[in-house]
Amino acid sequence: MSESNESMRKSGLSRRSFLGGLAGIAGVAAVGAAPLAGCSPSTRSAASASGSAASAASASSNEGGIEAIAPASAPSSWDEEADVVVVGTGGGLVAAVYAAMAGKKVTVLEKAGTWGGSLKETDIFSVMGTKTQQAIYQAMGEQLKDVNPEGAAQLAALGELEPEAMRQRWLASFIVKPNGGDTGELPDGTEGPRACAPTTPMMQALVQCIPDAIDFMAGCGVPWGPVTMFGTAGMISGVCPQGSEEGGIVARANYTAFETFYKKAEELGVSFHFGTPASALVMDGDKVVGVTCSGEINNVKAAEGVILAMGGMTNNKAMLKEYVPHVYSRCFNSTAASGDEGDGILMGLGAGGTISGYDSAFVFDGGIDNGVWGHYLYKGDVQIAHQPWLSISNSGNRSPYYPVSTLGFTKQAGIHMHNPGHCSYVFFDSHYDEIIKKWDADGTNQLICRNPITKEKWAAASKNVERFTSGLVDDDYTVGMQEGIDGGYIFEADTIEELAGKMGLDATVVSKAVEDWNAMCDAGEDPLYHYDPAWLVKIQDGPFYGMKVGGTVLATMCGLTVNTDMQVLNEKGLPIEGLYASGCTAGGFGGDSTYGDCRNPGGGAAMSCGTAYQAAKHICGALAG
Repeated sequence: MSESNESMRKSGLSRRSFLGGLAGIAGVAAVGAAPLAGCSPSTRSAASASGSAASAASASSNEGGIEAIAPASAPSSWDEEADVVVVGTGGGLVAAVYAAMAGKKVTVLEKAGTWGGSLKETDIFSVMGTKTQQAIYQAMGEQLKDVNPEGAAQLAALGELEPEAMRQRWLASFIVKPNGGDTGELPDGTEGPRACAPTTPMMQALVQCIPDAIDFMAGCGVPWGPVTMFGTAGMISGVCPQGSEEGGIVARANYTAFETFYKKAEELGVSFHFGTPASALVMDGDKVVGVTCSGEINNVKAAEGVILAMGGMTNNKAMLKEYVPHVYSRCFNSTAASGDEGDGILMGLGAGGTISGYDSAFVFDGGIDNGVWGHYLYKGDVQIAHQPWLSISNSGNRSPYYPVSTLGFTKQAGIHMHNPGHCSYVFFDSHYDEIIKKWDADGTNQLICRNPITKEKWAAASKNVERFTSGLVDDDYTVGMQEGIDGGYIFEADTIEELAGKMGLDATVVSKAVEDWNAMCDAGEDPLYHYDPAWLVKIQDGPFYGMKVGGTVLATMCGLTVNTDMQVLNEKGLPIEGLYASGCTAGGFGGDSTYGDCRNPGGGAAMSCGTAYQAAKHICGALAG
């Protein structure tokens, strides 16, 4: 517990700021940390701790295709036989361990050269209603009783609240209200309509299987601790491996969780084949009975079921154009690893599956116009891009800024993508570094991926930074800032007029926007979008800087239609025997057309693990469906 408390102290956030009860926290838990949805490039090697993280920083998009992958016929003999075949080692590891513990013979196929898929690149698990958290609240309440009696009492109350009650509070924020009554908070604090969401039965299933999966992972040795770097709802709405927030750097915090599960699977005798991409499902009549693949084996039999845990379609441009057109046409970058090519979805379609979640994706703000599709969310140039600077459209109208505590990541992306040119233009001056450090010191900074990594934080994280591979994360965000200047996508000029010209904007429009911004900063109040007064910092000393900022896609949420047991459904809505999909290979968990405000219980990482867990439980007969 001490590391998390220390990171909270260093962030400038008081313990009391995390203890505001349950009001509003369910929605925050909904976004969480979307997965880097996919696997790294296929390189045949033994599993290694270094992983595939570097691929996320340099992934290039694949034009790909949209043709369904036809299933193969059963071979005369199998290279390997198992009860359960899991394809993918992100959330798939949870399914593999569960099935192995239930006595099943399990084979896992992974096209990358190592374990963990892209989920080991994520930061936190957004979840409510776990026994794990209940124990955390009780322990922290006891720890704080002498130094913060009020906070300790609130934590003690949470610790006494049954997990099921927490789950129902979590569920309430995802149920679409009838007759247009479903609303969400707007930047000025008023209520407005929110995007559509999937059916109540699916939401009910997710708020059960996701917390259960987190508790299952705890029982298998994952050392969960509270999330303290996620604003006012932090330690209530999420967990991450203990100590992974050391120094205030939460990037890739979940590495330990998947390392733990890979080792657990090995102990249980799960058969792993790395550098072995699945190529097609094998069907006998209407039943899926195995998988063909390329690598050290060519096929494997699945006597009881195949679970596709292969990520989404973020790096298949043809599929994006067909199924998630707003990402295809309006996002600047992807933070997904390069193996996220939609192959699992195409295999499922070939077996008779259908698509759900059209035009839905986890899209965050901070997309930068650097001409590179694959660019990691924690790079320094991205971190500088999504600070609360002056942000305008090309006509000079200010863009609102959603803080983290109001689901700001996805909402902010939607704002940028709706503007002409699918971007906003942000401006700041030569004092950016001291401003960012001041925000950090006084607790008005933005958090998670919006909290720039500094040399001081990197040093404070100590050995905790060993989970990063070279080039994935800058040890100081100013490194990425300079790369942007050198690369010509962070514009620098001695005057505002010159800066506008470099950015292709009208100088008069930009000058007026800066003038109005500075006047508002002098007044110390934002009557339009209600910025925190600490964010009202004048733009006055050159050199001046500007950026085009849009969306960066973390994961697509359009995939195979499944039921609440994660069985893939055919066009008649009936389960395809022997076939399951989880995580981003399945679709519709966030509803349709939710690319700018995609919400589902668990966000990305927790949802992927929870749905894989659900699939394994059904195969093993632990569900009644």
